[in-house]
Amino acid sequence: MKRGNLFAQPFVYILVLVTMALVLFFGVKSVRDVMMVSEDVQLGDFIIQLRNDVFLMSKFDVGSYKTFRYTVPTKVMRICFLNTETELSADGIDEFVAAVMEQSVNDNVFIEPFDAFTQESYTLASLWVDPRENPFCFFVQGKGAISLGLETVFDGTTLAVAVRRDAP
Repeated sequence: MKRGNLFAQPFVYILVLVTMALVLFFGVKSVRDVMMVSEDVQLGDFIIQLRNDVFLMSKFDVGSYKTFRYTVPTKVMRICFLNTETELSADGIDEFVAAVMEQSVNDNVFIEPFDAFTQESYTLASLWVDPRENPFCFFVQGKGAISLGLETVFDGTTLAVAVRRDAP
């Protein structure tokens, strides 16, 4: 081996090691970003399905009821539905969550934990929550499969769709 090549060889190895470290770093970062986006997309799919089901149920007669099954990301711990026209009345809501809900003007669906997703609150038209149980919250258990009952109700002025735990 020539003497010039002997001095260049360590620099080639160092350059290869640095290149491999950069490829690994950006590869892991890209995979993590894709996983985060996939959970946001799954949450978005849940909201779109729920919005479509609420719209569908709003076209039925008063008293119509149907149970719908949804899949939410496993990071979701609790889903709360809020009646924005009445005061908060349900127990079991901590002060931070209550403050977030009270500051919301139009949003009536809240996903907890608040820091797990890009967007954690949504607006669903025609969604109604009983003022005696406002907000209506439930914990997501298992692998993110949930069942919600939707019932068409007349709230005194308009037709709306109430969210229920189970059959009325």
